[in-house]
Amino acid sequence: MLHLILGKAKTGKTTQLLAQMARSGAKRRQVLLVPEQYSHESERKLCRELGNRSAAWSEVLSFTRLCSRIFAETGAQNQRFLDKGGRILLMHEAVQTVSAALSVYAKPSRKPAFLEHLLSTSDELKSSCVDPLELLNLTGEDAGRLYD
Repeated sequence: MLHLILGKAKTGKTTQLLAQMARSGAKRRQVLLVPEQYSHESERKLCRELGNRSAAWSEVLSFTRLCSRIFAETGAQNQRFLDKGGRILLMHEAVQTVSAALSVYAKPSRKPAFLEHLLSTSDELKSSCVDPLELLNLTGEDAGRLYD
């Protein structure tokens, strides 16, 4: 269950969180998720407040370490991902496959800034969970056309 502890700085949010972790104790594994820059400080505070034995049932993870843990458990750590340059090259190839059908964007499509804008738009659509097929269905007969 998710519990939000909200409040201004120095009002005891961390103290309350650590007290709750201490009460739960070794009943179940616990993870304190913190930003990267606070991970070491949080580990020290966790050990200071809960004792050295708390390491047996609790741990501090940064977002990066959480991702690494998930990738390791799912087998995704062996996958290779494209960097920004690779993504631009892939977008260039995709645009080249439809270049004959382009009229308005024929010239701009050859420029790296246009490709970067396409990648940015693609990232925004992905983060908004816009399904490509749904987007295509919404365009209907006007797919591929540009109106003033």
